[in-house]
Amino acid sequence: MKLQTPILRKSVWTSILLVLFAALIIEVSSLFQYFYAVKGLKSEASLRAEGELENTRIQISDVLDQAEAALRNNMWIARWCLDHPDSLEAVTRRIIEDNPVVVGSTVALVPGYYKRHPLMAPYSYRNLDTGEILTKTLATPEYDYPSHEWFTKALSRERGYWSEPYVDEGGGEMLMTTFSMPVRDDSGKTAAILTVDVSLDWLTSMFGDVKVYPSAFSVMASSSGRIMVCPVQSFVMKKTIQDIIDSLEDKATFDTLSRDMLSGKSGSR
Repeated sequence: MKLQTPILRKSVWTSILLVLFAALIIEVSSLFQYFYAVKGLKSEASLRAEGELENTRIQISDVLDQAEAALRNNMWIARWCLDHPDSLEAVTRRIIEDNPVVVGSTVALVPGYYKRHPLMAPYSYRNLDTGEILTKTLATPEYDYPSHEWFTKALSRERGYWSEPYVDEGGGEMLMTTFSMPVRDDSGKTAAILTVDVSLDWLTSMFGDVKVYPSAFSVMASSSGRIMVCPVQSFVMKKTIQDIIDSLEDKATFDTLSRDMLSGKSGSR
């Protein structure tokens, strides 16, 4: 019995070492599996995000392209109506009736173009609750349409101008963006600015459907960094990307991200 004890002890230690070695192999294998599983999930999520965002971009571009086409297709009749200013309201109604993506339109005359009408800007818009097309004038002291971005910037933009998103108080009374172009008379003089408005309320529901991860959310910002779509409603049109970055600890990383986003770059972080 005494001779068997060392052999038995050696056998036990060998078994323990084999078990420990097997456990180590399993642990290392699990770590490799975890590493590649995480890497695969990140890659899959990145590809899914790119696909979702590209699909969203295409849908937005399609709406904006339709709005531009609606304006350009009616430019000729707006020019013709310069000789019949009482018919300008009909132009704006026609644009909305024929184009579901357009919620508002105006022909805003350049101040002083008509001596009889120092200011004139008939505005037609679609009531989003009833679908009815209503008309009013933007030529009021309170609205002061010649001072608005959609008017001033379009005067020198022959190819048209998309405004920064804004809440049109006194006009369409909604979050919107406006595409506007100058209307020139037969002599080439700028007589008016023709516009089409696109509501941006639908962006909220569209971006709400973009789910890369179960707990993920989407944010959309304008070219100036103003928040347009965000789960935190108090941020919409009141905060900018920079406001959010200033509240974070890791500002350097997000400053770089913000610069890349606002300069039009694409990618991931």
